[in-house]
Amino acid sequence: MSRVVLGYSGGLDASIAIPWLAETHGVDVVATTLDLGGASGLEAVRDRALAAGAVRAHVLDVREEFARDYLFRALRVGALCDRGDATAAALARSVIAQKLVHIAALEAATAVAHAARGAAAKALAVAVHTLNPDLRVLTPMDDVTMTLAERAEYARARHIVDAPGVELPDSGRPPQPGDAHAGPVVEIAFDRGVPAAINGVTMPFVELIATLDTIAAARGRGAAALILDAAHREMEAAVVPDHERRFARAVSGQYREIVRNGLWFTPLREALDAFVDRLQVRLTGIVHVQVLTGECRLIASPGGPAPTRRWPAGEARPPGGCS
Repeated sequence: MSRVVLGYSGGLDASIAIPWLAETHGVDVVATTLDLGGASGLEAVRDRALAAGAVRAHVLDVREEFARDYLFRALRVGALCDRGDATAAALARSVIAQKLVHIAALEAATAVAHAARGAAAKALAVAVHTLNPDLRVLTPMDDVTMTLAERAEYARARHIVDAPGVELPDSGRPPQPGDAHAGPVVEIAFDRGVPAAINGVTMPFVELIATLDTIAAARGRGAAALILDAAHREMEAAVVPDHERRFARAVSGQYREIVRNGLWFTPLREALDAFVDRLQVRLTGIVHVQVLTGECRLIASPGGPAPTRRWPAGEARPPGGCS
């Protein structure tokens, strides 16, 4: 029997994909779950995959890799956050594709699968085929025509229990009167474009993101990425000439298209990174940011006063924390 590696989130669709793949395609299913940051209960997710019929279930901690090799690159090019744009969710698809291909090689699988639909499914397929054009990409949810109630019944009939829809927790609280005047001020130090310290404490990038999320948790969701994005843009505005920044904005837009379309593993993305690498060598200094409810305000920076930046208050946070 051939083997399929399934990207497994633990939700209802991913859970029913396990028996559906086994029954429809006659394959063994290997589930692969990624910890991208902010996840909890992943051992329970692993147990759920095995109970649903997976022959093996991998749980991979990719938090540091995701922050260092994906989120950080998007931050430097100014593509991490833009008007509520969920670039971080698209970045997650790139690392998911890479890990599915990796596990497929280890498991001698002939195909990978996932429960995504629409544009997300297409981008995942592009990323997988860029890395290994010989792998088949199966999309069970494009073929399953059951309603939500029918999918739930399908799961119950196969003894799949506790398979919720994927919902990110609300990490904030409702805005309170006076919040706009009580936000903490955070000092962010950059070293050659790298966010290196918060309030004078040097820390790795993944820890820095977690610390910012903790500081801003009471003020809204998705704050860490927006704060870093705003601070980085202000640092860039202070030291990079206008003509270079204009070109950098064009690069940022192209970068978002690459990420959304599953083209992360291409020479074009590497070439854009090379340009950004040269741009970052001048970005050393400190930016002070006041974190308010649903927004951050740059109050002291190398470039002087800067506009307030806001994140949407009622939107769920995608992987990596971008609002």
